[in-house]
Amino acid sequence: TVVDGGDVAVVRASQERTDAAITAAARAARQSGKLLLTIGGDHSLTFPILRAFDDLPGLGIIQLDAHLDFSDEAGGVRYNSSTSLRRAGELPSIGPMATLGLRGLRTNPEAFAAARRRGNVLITRETMRHASIDSIVDRLPKAEHVYLTIDLDVLDPAIAPGVSAPELDGLSYDELRQIVRGVARRYHVVGIDIVETSPPHDPAGTTALAATQIAIEALAAVFLARESQ
Repeated sequence: TVVDGGDVAVVRASQERTDAAITAAARAARQSGKLLLTIGGDHSLTFPILRAFDDLPGLGIIQLDAHLDFSDEAGGVRYNSSTSLRRAGELPSIGPMATLGLRGLRTNPEAFAAARRRGNVLITRETMRHASIDSIVDRLPKAEHVYLTIDLDVLDPAIAPGVSAPELDGLSYDELRQIVRGVARRYHVVGIDIVETSPPHDPAGTTALAATQIAIEALAAVFLARESQ
């Protein structure tokens, strides 16, 4: 059974109040004890969602993304879509982290250095091109529970142009699907978000279609994995 929990109102003048509302909504949704799937929105929403998982110490994060989103600040602001995973990594309940699909010219050396110091697993698009899906999944860190965050810009912009920061030479849809299936088989997935989908930037609608389809297939992969355990 899939239940629509409704929308979270964005307070446009206050990131802090918006984040608080997102955390409260995630906590309320998790009271059912079921899998939480969140549709965004930009990648800033991942941090406030993860605050609602503080009952799971050592929670792992698997991030599928062209960008690391691990900057300490952007334009002097510490809470935004470029810093969300950095803030998440500072939460005491968060354990190992991994990012897959990294590529592009817009790279923050400080963010990569900080991610490596923390011990995050970083897997580039180039690495994924020359390795099997199984071998990629085998490189991911161990964790009892995992939260999966999917930025649609991990896909090639020929498939998903309607994102805020498209990068050429992304994953095919099947590569994304196979990685999601591998993560579902390997871990107990407790939450998923799918972010950075902007339908107005894609009149053809393929980006929204990709987001919708990977949401359905991610749920199917997780439920199938749980049934087989």
